[in-house]
Amino acid sequence: MARLWEVDWTTLLIAAAIIVSVLLTPYELLQLVQRRWERQQRARIARGEDVLPRPVPDDEDEQD
Repeated sequence: MARLWEVDWTTLLIAAAIIVSVLLTPYELLQLVQRRWERQQRARIARGEDVLPRPVPDDEDEQD
């Protein structure tokens, strides 16, 4: 009968693969979101749109 601390290498490798996949998933999702945002920004620049919206002036400032 195997003792608790005598775990075979296959079990350790499977556990390590699960841990790595769980840790990398949020990072990969963040990278995908960042790449999509960058593509959208480049498309806006190519269309001639402002990347950041311009602040709307107050009516009081225009009347002065």
